[in-house]
Amino acid sequence: MSDESPFHAMLGKALVDADFRARLMDPEQQADALSSIGIEPTREVLNELNQSIEALSQLSQAFGDEIAAT
Repeated sequence: MSDESPFHAMLGKALVDADFRARLMDPEQQADALSSIGIEPTREVLNELNQSIEALSQLSQAFGDEIAAT
């Protein structure tokens, strides 16, 4: 059994697994994605997840569009 917290398990998997990350971003698939790693997708958890996704989106936008080096 891992000593890793459920939050860190979710975050780590989202960083390295593009399919899992896409499922977390899709409201229709979030509950299944969380359940797949042992997190109970309660209304509170889903609400916090979506608030976090929104906050990260806003932070990303604050940095502006990526510009490719030429």
